[in-house]
Amino acid sequence: RIDLTIKMEKTIYIIEFKIEGKDNALEQIKEKGYADAYLDSKKEIFLVGIHFDVDKRNISSFEWERMEYKKL
Repeated sequence: RIDLTIKMEKTIYIIEFKIEGKDNALEQIKEKGYADAYLDSKKEIFLVGIHFDVDKRNISSFEWERMEYKKL
């Protein structure tokens, strides 16, 4: 299940949150195919992984990438 999807006029952001030390958030988005439902939208798609440090109660790492897609 996707943690957060933000749909804008020309862009879609797919965001996954994880606790530091658990699975990699960005890899989970890719492995589970969370973006697949939006491939036909012809919008730019960004995958965003955010990890939290429980002890510091803050973001410990943040990674993103633009999804490449092939035009039909």
